[in-house]
Amino acid sequence: MKKALLIVIVTIAPLFASASPWVEGRHTTVGHRGTTILEDENTIAAYRSAYEHGLDVFECDPRLTKDGVYVIMHDSTVDRTTDGTGKVSDMTLEEIKQLRTENGHQVPTLEEALRFAGEHNMGVYLDLKEPTSEGAELLIKTIEETGMTHMVIAGCYELKTLRMIEKREPRISTCVSWPYPAATLGTAKLLGADAVGTLKGLASKPAVMAAHLWGLKIITMPINSSEMLDKFSKREVDGLQSDDPRLLEQYGKKVTH
Repeated sequence: MKKALLIVIVTIAPLFASASPWVEGRHTTVGHRGTTILEDENTIAAYRSAYEHGLDVFECDPRLTKDGVYVIMHDSTVDRTTDGTGKVSDMTLEEIKQLRTENGHQVPTLEEALRFAGEHNMGVYLDLKEPTSEGAELLIKTIEETGMTHMVIAGCYELKTLRMIEKREPRISTCVSWPYPAATLGTAKLLGADAVGTLKGLASKPAVMAAHLWGLKIITMPINSSEMLDKFSKREVDGLQSDDPRLLEQYGKKVTH
């Protein structure tokens, strides 16, 4: 019995070890806020749209509520995307959940977003705009409790955030902005980053090649034209991101339903 169990563990272990939000052998397709075009951004409906168009990852923006729960909201306030007003940090989860987007959707929690991704075999790119020193442990705990440590990319704008995540939970993939605050690709690699995110204008072919020489993947801000996506795909940018998941279908896994 013990021998059989050992064989099973040895057999399936590589499957877990190789799991990653980054796709090897082709571009990783990323839906910016799920989509900002086909559905209300940063809603489960937006993430479902990304999934239905065959994307590998959806990007989203976690922010802490007044009572210490991560919800998904790009802006620091709820004004632009919901029927409410005020800062996310001044509102409780109950208050946030009473809000509705233009098409009647709720604001999801980080846990809900991660669980959706897990159920649909998708990766999640967390755009960590806020300093995470106070909420870092909660963020990582939420990722761990949903079983998504191997499928999350944490996008960091602060080196201290990158250091904290790499030390606390190295299974989470990290992406640091370049050239700020990671002034060089070598700095990003030294600090343990798996990838760098940069502006489209800085993702030249030599820059992409340099990132790859350092063992780093590279992703840019959203690209919303077929011509530009083709241009950056030929430069071998690893993560192709767009607000319109339809534009990414040809680069992704093409899920059929």
